[in-house]
Amino acid sequence: MKRTFVASGYTTSMGDENPHINGIAVALWSRELREHMALSIAVLANAREFDQLMQRALPRLMGVKDQIEALSGF
Repeated sequence: MKRTFVASGYTTSMGDENPHINGIAVALWSRELREHMALSIAVLANAREFDQLMQRALPRLMGVKDQIEALSGF
Protein backbone atom coordinates (compact mmCIF):
# COMPACT_ATOMS: atom_id res chain seq x y z
CA MET A 1 0.00 0.00 0.00
CA LYS A 2 1.41 3.38 -0.99
CA ARG A 3 1.48 6.04 1.71
CA THR A 4 0.52 9.56 0.77
CA PHE A 5 2.89 12.49 1.12
CA VAL A 6 0.82 13.94 3.96
CA ALA A 7 1.01 10.71 5.94
CA SER A 8 4.66 9.90 5.23
CA GLY A 9 6.29 13.34 5.04
CA TYR A 10 8.21 12.52 1.87
CA THR A 11 7.71 11.98 -1.83
CA THR A 12 9.67 10.01 -4.41
CA SER A 13 10.46 10.30 -8.07
CA MET A 14 11.75 7.09 -9.54
CA GLY A 15 12.39 7.99 -13.14
CA ASP A 16 9.17 10.01 -13.43
CA GLU A 17 10.75 13.06 -15.06
CA ASN A 18 13.98 11.47 -16.22
CA PRO A 19 14.40 7.70 -16.47
CA HIS A 20 18.01 8.01 -15.35
CA ILE A 21 17.34 9.79 -12.02
CA ASN A 22 15.76 8.59 -8.78
CA GLY A 23 15.03 11.00 -5.95
CA ILE A 24 13.43 11.60 -2.59
CA ALA A 25 12.22 14.94 -1.18
CA VAL A 26 10.95 16.06 2.22
CA ALA A 27 9.06 19.28 2.86
CA LEU A 28 9.79 22.06 5.31
CA TRP A 29 7.38 24.85 6.22
CA SER A 30 8.81 28.10 7.50
CA ARG A 31 6.39 29.86 9.83
CA GLU A 32 8.59 32.95 9.78
CA LEU A 33 8.85 33.19 5.98
CA ARG A 34 5.44 31.61 5.37
CA GLU A 35 6.96 29.51 2.59
CA HIS A 36 7.39 25.87 1.74
CA MET A 37 10.86 24.56 1.11
CA ALA A 38 12.18 21.16 0.14
CA LEU A 39 15.23 19.07 0.89
CA SER A 40 15.96 16.52 -1.76
CA ILE A 41 18.46 13.93 -2.84
CA ALA A 42 18.78 12.56 -6.36
CA VAL A 43 21.02 9.84 -7.71
CA LEU A 44 21.61 8.13 -11.01
CA ALA A 45 19.04 5.36 -11.31
CA ASN A 46 21.64 2.72 -12.06
CA ALA A 47 23.73 3.73 -9.04
CA ARG A 48 21.06 3.00 -6.40
CA GLU A 49 18.09 0.67 -6.37
CA PHE A 50 14.81 2.11 -5.08
CA ASP A 51 14.87 -0.03 -1.92
CA GLN A 52 18.46 0.92 -1.21
CA LEU A 53 17.65 4.62 -1.62
CA MET A 54 14.68 4.32 0.71
CA GLN A 55 16.56 2.35 3.37
CA ARG A 56 19.80 4.34 3.37
CA ALA A 57 19.02 7.88 2.22
CA LEU A 58 15.49 8.53 3.48
CA PRO A 59 16.27 8.18 7.22
CA ARG A 60 19.25 10.52 6.83
CA LEU A 61 17.23 13.05 4.85
CA MET A 62 14.47 13.01 7.47
CA GLY A 63 17.13 13.46 10.17
CA VAL A 64 18.56 16.53 8.44
CA LYS A 65 15.04 17.95 8.13
CA ASP A 66 14.45 17.41 11.85
CA GLN A 67 17.75 19.11 12.71
CA ILE A 68 16.95 22.13 10.54
CA GLU A 69 13.51 22.44 12.08
CA ALA A 70 14.96 22.21 15.60
CA LEU A 71 17.66 24.81 14.94
CA SER A 72 15.57 27.31 13.05
CA GLY A 73 12.14 27.07 14.60
CA PHE A 74 10.47 25.89 11.40
